[in-house]
Amino acid sequence: MKDYILLLKILFKNQYAHRIGSSGKPKLSGAVKTVLFIIPLVLLFCLIGGFVASVIPDIQTLSAVSNAVVSAVQLFALFLTMFNVMNVLYDSPDTPFLNTLPVKHTSVFFAKFTVVYVSTLAMTAAILLPTLLTISIVYAALGRAMFYGFFALVFIVALVAPVLPLFIVTLFSMPLSFIGTFFKGRSVLKTILSLLFYVLLMIGYLLMIYFLSSADGGNVNINGSQIFAGLGVFAKVMYPNKVLLDFALGIEAGKSFGISFAITAGMLLVMLLLAMLFYRRINQKKLETHSETTHRAASLKQSGVISSLIKKDFLHIVRNSHLAMSSLANIIICPVITAVMYFTGNMQADGGDMPPYLAAMLKLSYVVLYTLIFLGGANAMAMLAYTREGRSFYLSKSLPISPRDSIKAKFILALIPSAIVMVIQVILAIALYKLDILNVLLFALCASLTIIGATALHIYCDMRFGNVNWNTRQDLKQVSQGNIGSFIVVFWVMGVGLVAMVGGMVLSSFAEAIGGVVVALAVFWSILFVLSAVTCLVGLLMLRFKAEPYYDEIGERKFKPKQFGRARTPKNGGMLMK
Repeated sequence: MKDYILLLKILFKNQYAHRIGSSGKPKLSGAVKTVLFIIPLVLLFCLIGGFVASVIPDIQTLSAVSNAVVSAVQLFALFLTMFNVMNVLYDSPDTPFLNTLPVKHTSVFFAKFTVVYVSTLAMTAAILLPTLLTISIVYAALGRAMFYGFFALVFIVALVAPVLPLFIVTLFSMPLSFIGTFFKGRSVLKTILSLLFYVLLMIGYLLMIYFLSSADGGNVNINGSQIFAGLGVFAKVMYPNKVLLDFALGIEAGKSFGISFAITAGMLLVMLLLAMLFYRRINQKKLETHSETTHRAASLKQSGVISSLIKKDFLHIVRNSHLAMSSLANIIICPVITAVMYFTGNMQADGGDMPPYLAAMLKLSYVVLYTLIFLGGANAMAMLAYTREGRSFYLSKSLPISPRDSIKAKFILALIPSAIVMVIQVILAIALYKLDILNVLLFALCASLTIIGATALHIYCDMRFGNVNWNTRQDLKQVSQGNIGSFIVVFWVMGVGLVAMVGGMVLSSFAEAIGGVVVALAVFWSILFVLSAVTCLVGLLMLRFKAEPYYDEIGERKFKPKQFGRARTPKNGGMLMK
C-alpha cells in the first residue's frame, strides 16, 4: 500500500505538471474549456431525462431508466478511454523508469489504473450526476414513491460507474498485450489485435443500441410501456448496474448492496490476478532490445520508387498501433456497420406493407450512405497522408524523390484499403441486401468515383493545412483538428450520401407518378453519378495541378501547441516558438 500511494503521488504530479505555471499556480483555462464544452451536452441529457421522468410509473422503472443512462455513459467512456488506458498502462514512456524501482508490479498497475480512473470519473460524473438527479427530482416532484436516500447515494453510483468500462478494457487489453510480447519484433500483430479489439467493441455497441431501440421485437411504432419493458430486460443484461441502482433507490437495499459490492470487488480482484499474471512480463519486455531491425537486407532489393514509398509508409503505419487505429479504424468498421445494421435494422424482411421497390431502394440507400461516409469522407489514411509522418518527413524529403512521385504514392496507398473494403461492400450488397447486379454495378461505379475524389481532396487539404512539426499524440490530434479543408470534404461526402438516401426514398415514393420504378432508378443513378463524377474530377484536378507547390511548405510550417494558460516568456531569456 505504501508503494502504491507513493507511485500514485508521483504519477499525478507528472500527469498534471504541464498545468502548473512558472508562478506555481495551476492553470485552470483547460478545465474551464472542458466544462464549457460538456455543459450543452449535459443540459441536453437533463432536458431529455426530465421529459422521460414525467412518464415513469414506478420506482422499478426508474431504476431501469437510470440503468440505461449509466450504461450509455459507460459505453461513451469506454470508447473515449480505451486508447488512453492502453497508452498509460502499456505504452507510457515512464515504464522503463518504473521497472527499475523496487516496487511490486501490481502497485505500478493499480497506481496507473487509479490515474485513468480519476480522469474517467471526472468525465462520467459530470454527465451522470446532473442527469440522474434531474430524472429523480422530476420523478419525486410528481408525487410518486421515492427513496430519498438516493440523492446522497447517487454519488456512490457515480464513483462506481467507471469501474465497469475500465474493467472491460483491462480484461481484453492485458491478455492481448501479453500475447504481443511473444512477437516482440512483429508490431503488425499488435496492430491487428488492437483493430480486432476495436471491431468487437463496436459490434457490442451497435447490438446494445439495437437492443435499446427494439423493445418490441424490432417494431418501430411502440408505446411507452413497451419501451420501459425493453429497458427492464436490458437492465437484467447490465446486471452490475442494476444491483447498484437498486441499492441506491432502496429496492431490496441490503441484498442489492451485497451483490453490488461483491461484483465490484470481484472485478478488482480479477484485475489484480491479471496484473500478477501478465503485467510483470509486459513491463519487463519494455526493457528488452527489439529483435527486429528496420533495415533488413531484403529491403535493399531493387524496386520502383512509388512501390518503395508505399511499402515504407504502410510499414510505418502498421508498426504503430495508435497510428494504425487512427488511419484504418473508420475503413475497417464500414463493412461491420453495414452487416450489423442489416440484421438490427430489420432489413432481412420483405418490407411488410411497403412496396418491394421501395424496400429495395431503402436498402440500396443505406449501403451507399455507409460506403461513401466511411470509405470516402472519413478516410483518415488520406486525411493524415503527410501529417502522420511527423519529423520523419524531412528524411523522405532529403531523398532524391520528386514531389509528384511522393503524392502519387500517398494517393495509391490511401486507396488500397478503401478498394479492399469496397469489394467487401459489394459482396454484402449482393449476399445480404439481395440487390440486383445492375444496381450493384452502378453503386460500385458511383461509390468508387466519390472515394477517389474524396481521397485526392483529403491529400490536397493535408498538404495545404497539415503540419509535420508535432511531438506528441496530443499535438497530432490538434493538428488533425485544425485541418479545415478535410472537414469540408467530410461534409461534402456526407451531403452526397444523404442526397442518395433521401433522394432514393423520395423517388421511390413517387415512382408510379413519374413513370415507374425504372424511371425512378434512372433519375436516382443520374443524380448520384453527376455528384460522384464532379467529386472525382475536382479532386483529381486539385491534386494534380494544385498540390505540388505545397510539398515544400509542409515542413516549413511551425506548430504551436494550445496552452492551458497565458504564455510566459522563459526566465532564461529563451524565445517562445511562434
